[in-house]
Amino acid sequence: MSSPSLLGELTTEEFREKLAGVTSKEQPRKDGTKTEVRELAIQFVSLLPVAYGEQLDRMALWSRIATAIESAVAKTVSSDTDFFAQHVFEHIKADAAKASASDPLSAALFAMGELDESDAGEFLAYIRTHTIPLIVRARARWEGIKKASKAKKENKADA
Repeated sequence: MSSPSLLGELTTEEFREKLAGVTSKEQPRKDGTKTEVRELAIQFVSLLPVAYGEQLDRMALWSRIATAIESAVAKTVSSDTDFFAQHVFEHIKADAAKASASDPLSAALFAMGELDESDAGEFLAYIRTHTIPLIVRARARWEGIKKASKAKKENKADA
């Protein structure tokens, strides 16, 4: 009769990590998390022009959004995505009615609020370390949204 294995199905590397006490009790990270975090950041930032304050210069829209993001992420010490979003909205003098009337912006905010603490931390870290690429991608997406909206309006007018 053989004794049961105390190690179970551990690989050599997992055994070394367990022995050294460096294993995490968390579930292993999904490979797609970084892509999902980046996509959510682009989605959120690309929709900020919807709520951009009318009293601000539209010619400085993307510059103002960039400084809003930099300022908000610097103020956010935890993984509180609502705190981050609030500071972004304050900096761009967001119109609350416009922000709340935008279903895509609401969806992005809800998705941000549903991130667990680890993913929220990754979300904010991505924004902190990739501000310029984020702005470039978000602006390109916003231009696509504007074109699609304009085409939709033209199609309604033609009908």
